[in-house]
Amino acid sequence: MGALTSQILVGQGNPEEGGINPSHYLYLSEDGLSVWSLVQTTNEVENDCKRVTWVSTPEHLLEDALLMIGLYVIKDHELKQMAAEYFTEKKGRAVVMLKEKDDRKEKLYRRARKIASHKKIILTVFHGSSVKKQIGKLRQYKMNIEVCTPLFLLD
Repeated sequence: MGALTSQILVGQGNPEEGGINPSHYLYLSEDGLSVWSLVQTTNEVENDCKRVTWVSTPEHLLEDALLMIGLYVIKDHELKQMAAEYFTEKKGRAVVMLKEKDDRKEKLYRRARKIASHKKIILTVFHGSSVKKQIGKLRQYKMNIEVCTPLFLLD
């Protein structure tokens, strides 16, 4: 596993005080392979987590994470139907990999861009993350997204 370069929190936002009550966490590891790990958490049972690991492509890191959110967190019905044709999953610790068909993948991205959700998404982009170059793509999405980037670095 490479260094973690980005994280995403997904959950309920607090309109009065800001912040988030996360129900899901996504972590991006970059070291040769770009791997998103999504973990579902519950407050009742600490060990009751569902984990999905997705090997992404460098040029689609951010949109792949948003697809994961659409599929596994928001559970958009239309997106799930479309994705069933393009993904392979293994039981247990699910490993999900996109098939090599960019035109089909683009249809999934287009659908994900249309999803309007009440969920709050907070993206934290660490220094050196490949996601930094893709932040502008977020303007195409109808989700409540907050982006955090390094303001101060001390080496």
